[in-house]
Amino acid sequence: MSKSPVTADILSGDADLLINVVDASNLERNLYLTLQLLELGIPCIVALNMLDIAEKQNIRIEIDALSARLGCPVIPLVSTRGRGIEALKLAIDRYKANENVELVHYAQPLLNEADSLAKVMPSDIPLKQRRWLGLQMLEGDIYSRAYAGEASQHLDAALARLRNEMDDPALRTLRYIADARYQCIAAICDVVSNTLTAEPSRFTTAVDKIVLNRFLGLPIFLFVMYLMFLLAINIGGALQPLFDVGSVALFVHGIQWIGYTLHFPDWLTIFLAQGLGGGINTVLPLVPQIGMMYLFLSFLEDSGYMARAAFVMDRLMQALGLPGKSFVPLIVGFGCNVPSVPVMGARTLDAPRERLMTIMMAPFMSCGARLAIFAVFAAAFFGQNGALAVFSLYMLGIVMAVLTGLMLKYTIMRGEATPFVMELPVYHVPHVKSLIIQTWQRLKGFVLRAGKVIIIVSIFLSAFNSFSLSGKIVDNINDSALASVSRVITPVFKPIGVR
Repeated sequence: MSKSPVTADILSGDADLLINVVDASNLERNLYLTLQLLELGIPCIVALNMLDIAEKQNIRIEIDALSARLGCPVIPLVSTRGRGIEALKLAIDRYKANENVELVHYAQPLLNEADSLAKVMPSDIPLKQRRWLGLQMLEGDIYSRAYAGEASQHLDAALARLRNEMDDPALRTLRYIADARYQCIAAICDVVSNTLTAEPSRFTTAVDKIVLNRFLGLPIFLFVMYLMFLLAINIGGALQPLFDVGSVALFVHGIQWIGYTLHFPDWLTIFLAQGLGGGINTVLPLVPQIGMMYLFLSFLEDSGYMARAAFVMDRLMQALGLPGKSFVPLIVGFGCNVPSVPVMGARTLDAPRERLMTIMMAPFMSCGARLAIFAVFAAAFFGQNGALAVFSLYMLGIVMAVLTGLMLKYTIMRGEATPFVMELPVYHVPHVKSLIIQTWQRLKGFVLRAGKVIIIVSIFLSAFNSFSLSGKIVDNINDSALASVSRVITPVFKPIGVR
């Protein structure tokens, strides 16, 4: 919650209402964020999701009692089945701000120093939010200093006073603040839930003994990745000719027919059919394999396995001086490796060094767009062993990322990784609707991002390939501007065999 972008959005005051989605199957851990929002004085509604999973674990939550203790509306949800969505919409429409109550009782010295820091913060920030920022600064949150103004200059003095008042030379303020919040959460859960009698999932426990095994975990992960590539290439490859033939018929020959029928100028017909239509025909045949890749990645994420993959890779990441959760942005790179994607994923990491190292390793992870190119060459040169060839290319990317991490660790980015703590969700079968929505959103993003570039390049290439340097339409490709320019620059590449 204290990460910079989220803090900026909340402190900007632009939000009229926040919907805080809480996992009902792990209420105690999830209420930590809720308490922070309430401490900030942010109007919010708690959407208590995954109640079906909580019920399977023998967890019962008194909704009205929880709402009364928190002082905000609590709406029960099972979002994957659409249960409670209408009630949530109604609660949003009818929301009325309640008077915030002091839920967490901190040690008085902490409150005194938080208040002293709040006094020198920008006055346009409400007092309640200034006090929260003060607590965050005392807790060691580096992001809060950006919004604290002159208060950041008074932090060291405040910490020195706390050391004396609390008789703690080490001054573990993070522990004091977290303990106070968790004591409040425990008191709330004791009243509203029978969480202590929850039964762990036997299936999850049994599977984790295998997939998290010290010796079996990594081979199982590699097998799962290989299986994903095998299915994506074979199933997507079977559908690829359909997309290829269909896109040629519609966007190339179809546009040509329209141009000739309506007597378009030749240059316009070439521009639309070979440029625009050819670009679309380049993108659409990539859709089946990339779509299957996104589908399988979504399945692994929703089923709960991807969290285990990060845990399994923790030992390797620690050797690179990175926490295990650094592997999550790298895994996301398998789906899309546009620079903004791993950068956004790396923001979940705590230390600037860890974020920068992860961002520099991410480009070596082969994304869905590369999968389509790999698949074409694998089918052409490796036949039935195409899936193994593609898997090897992906593994080579991982190896190069690891070597990059090692080089950085022992040269310009020395340091040790922060401890890795991660919640492992229970295994469950993903809902088809959720998988389709996630796959569609990712696939649409790829088509829109990559499609723009491919279509623009295709238009320019078709123009250079259809016109001479003097601007006349040519029948022979050897007379085109592209051929003329190529003949000039070919000698430069002759040493590497280009003729």
